[in-house]
Amino acid sequence: MNVSQSNLERQPKRNLATILKYRTLSQEMNVSQSKVFDLQRKFSRSLIQATDDERRSLAMDLHDGIAQNLLALKSQLNRGDSAELKQKAQLHIKQSLQELRNIARNMHPHQLETLGLNKTIEAAFDEALTPLGIKTEFDLAATKKTVSKNTELQMFRIAQECLNNIVKHAHAKQVSVQLSEVDNSLVLSISDDGTGNPSEFIDGMGMINMRERAAIISASLSLNPASNGGTVVTLEVPT
Repeated sequence: MNVSQSNLERQPKRNLATILKYRTLSQEMNVSQSKVFDLQRKFSRSLIQATDDERRSLAMDLHDGIAQNLLALKSQLNRGDSAELKQKAQLHIKQSLQELRNIARNMHPHQLETLGLNKTIEAAFDEALTPLGIKTEFDLAATKKTVSKNTELQMFRIAQECLNNIVKHAHAKQVSVQLSEVDNSLVLSISDDGTGNPSEFIDGMGMINMRERAAIISASLSLNPASNGGTVVTLEVPT
């Protein structure tokens, strides 16, 4: 056997070794990318959890501190002699109190502890959509299934993000909000008859936050066109 024949015989082995080498490298890269994605997801979840904890603490401070001081000031002004001054002061204080309540509710919906998920969602949609002339239909019957406080919070935040999108982008005239039990899950469905979701929402931070919040509670989230031309957002939460 001459040298050229020997090289020809060794060539397939070299090709096979090269293929195996690149396959191993590719597998290692996939594993590394998977680890990076896992770390990113864990970081996002931790960030959301930390943000919610901070909001809860600040909401309590606003409610128990500034709001109580304003109430005391209102009581003092009620003893004043000038009717005009008293009326103006009471109006300004009333507006300040309402603004503080709105800030506290947006930072942490304390109604979840007192009213529950259903009533809290209903109140948020009513308050935001009724002044805009948008009709809202609710099907939020009491459910037998129970979920953790954190799950309720994430479900409300997702509903709140849907509400923000409806107000900003949907141009809707009617909205439907439903919460139902399906097998071993709670299903929250929010639909509108608007113009659909623009790309800036689908690819934006709002949708990213919704998906991350859904992942925190091991829920599935879908966004689909509605039959009436609007959008349906469905959140399925295991119980």
